[in-house]
Parts: sequence; structure tokens; C-alpha cells
Amino acid sequence: MARAAFTVQTLTRAGAAPTFTAVASVDGYGVPNAAGKTILHFRNTNAAPRVVTVVTQPTVDGAAIAEKTFTVAATTGEIIIGPFDPNVYNSAYDSESLLYNCLYVSFDAIAGLTMAAYLPAAL
Repeated sequence: MARAAFTVQTLTRAGAAPTFTAVASVDGYGVPNAAGKTILHFRNTNAAPRVVTVVTQPTVDGAAIAEKTFTVAATTGEIIIGPFDPNVYNSAYDSESLLYNCLYVSFDAIAGLTMAAYLPAAL
């Protein structure tokens, strides 16, 4: 299944109220990260913890890079992660999803999991 594009919210000095979106597929999202400054924010209301995987490039300078996983605790779990170096985490192109320069994020399960993505405004 193709990854869906995820909308990033811009943070400014004036502040921003986070808008969370219910995670809709374990296949996850492509989150814009061209500048390498994207921050991901997850909340879990399910009775079981959720594992978030941020996909890495298969190799960087010829060395294999393990995918990065994060656990969002059960019931009231919350985690903020990032930023992500685009040279390690960005996938240049996904022909199925038609997404460019994105973080690919996937999940072990989705019930009770919500997500927001932030990018600081140019100051």
C-alpha cells in the first residue's frame, strides 16, 4: 500500500496549537523533511504501547543504517522526536506514493495513535 502524504504544521514565535491526526494505516506516511528540521509528535490512548518506525536509507557512505524505532507508552503516552538528518532519513522518491524528500514513518498498530508534524518557520 502506498504511503499517504502528511501535512506539516509551521511553528512561529507567535505559537501554534497542535493539530493531531488519527493514524490511518500501519503503512504510514511520507512527511516532508527537505530542510531536515521536521519534528514528529505522537500521542497514544490505547491500552497497548505503539511502536513508530522512522525508515532510514539502506546505506549511507556504504554503511548499513538501522531503522529508528520509538515506543509511545500505553494509555497516556506521548513522545516528540526529531529533527531528522535528510541524508540519513529522507527517501528521495517513492514511485508508488509519488513522495519526494520525505521521512517515511510506519507503525506496528494504529488504534488510539494520533500524530502531528511541525516545522519551524524561517526566522
